[in-house]
Amino acid sequence: MVAIDAENRLENPLPLIRMTARIEPEWLLDLFPDRVEERSNVIWNRTTERVEKVSALFYDNLVIEESRGAAPEAEAADLLARKALEIGIDHFVEKEALTHFLARLAFAEIEVPDISQMVREICVGLQSFGELRDAAKDLVPLLEQNRIPDSSTNSLL
Repeated sequence: MVAIDAENRLENPLPLIRMTARIEPEWLLDLFPDRVEERSNVIWNRTTERVEKVSALFYDNLVIEESRGAAPEAEAADLLARKALEIGIDHFVEKEALTHFLARLAFAEIEVPDISQMVREICVGLQSFGELRDAAKDLVPLLEQNRIPDSSTNSLL
């Protein structure tokens, strides 16, 4: 929409618009193709706690069309893992179970796994904190399987 007749008024912080005209995005594409640009990026939607791909069509810096959808798997996994690590792994796994497991490793003098790398691996194929919470239920058992060298040390761990 374009304002054809507008007047600034001192008593009102917004201008008075008397006449407008509709503009269709297709007209801009036809008349000014060099000023229309498509941009896509992967963002974190804080409200829905999910990764989204946002694709937008811009005329100069004005958004004339925007769509949101699922992000590519690798980009979604990286961003989801980064956001999960920012708020802390204890939002996704039982903190006591993880602390107990890490204490058992320290007692047995077994190298502690890279938790951030494990979170990144779990995030592959996921788009949201909700999906991560479901997938992370198995994090401590998965860590136990990867850390316990043989059955003879099971009784210690």
